[in-house]
Amino acid sequence: MRLFATFIAALLAPLAAHAATIYSDAGTWNSAMSSTTSVPLPDTNGGVNSFSAGDLNFTRSGSASNLVTANTADYWSTLIPGIDLAISSPENVTITFGSAVTGFSFLLHEPSTATGGNNPPDPDTCNTSSCFDTTFNFKLLSGVTELASFSLNPTDDSAVFVGFSSLTAFDKVVIDDVTNTIDNEYFGDFKTGSIAPIPLPATLPLLLASLGGLSLLVRRRAKS
Repeated sequence: MRLFATFIAALLAPLAAHAATIYSDAGTWNSAMSSTTSVPLPDTNGGVNSFSAGDLNFTRSGSASNLVTANTADYWSTLIPGIDLAISSPENVTITFGSAVTGFSFLLHEPSTATGGNNPPDPDTCNTSSCFDTTFNFKLLSGVTELASFSLNPTDDSAVFVGFSSLTAFDKVVIDDVTNTIDNEYFGDFKTGSIAPIPLPATLPLLLASLGGLSLLVRRRAKS
């Protein structure tokens, strides 16, 4: 019986795993979700330490000086639909969820063209006199438990898709600019999601029934 229980636990272990999956393709992430919700950003009317958007709260962290969204789409990036987020100084931000989710995604735009300091800024520029190649680190957390961490050096001048899913719900995403540069990258098109249930293999119920019958037979023989 102990061997049988061990076998069943090993069989079901992959279904209980909480390892996160990272996505670089929007179609693949959407296919993994049973439902998604878009989270449009508000106009912060200038630099702020934090702001809320739907069920999300954005808070500057590390050496970031402030968070800025604009009152019109394409103010910062024409590659990201809707209002997007610019972060002054290094792009460090913590996103906290009012309710834990199993899916999250956004678009990230790293420009390679400098600007002459125009106000308002020229769209699709890094909004400084020099642009830097930036590497980001992303962490998924459930409470204080880190579920996953990975680094990304985004392709310049592209709307780079960044998506996550996890069988264990998470309530916080931390984004850190590990190169600690002060030019601007832009974030937007935020979405939350619920991961689609993982279907049991079609033969699993039959296998479990057979194993149960075998266990019962072994117990009867042991008694006799």
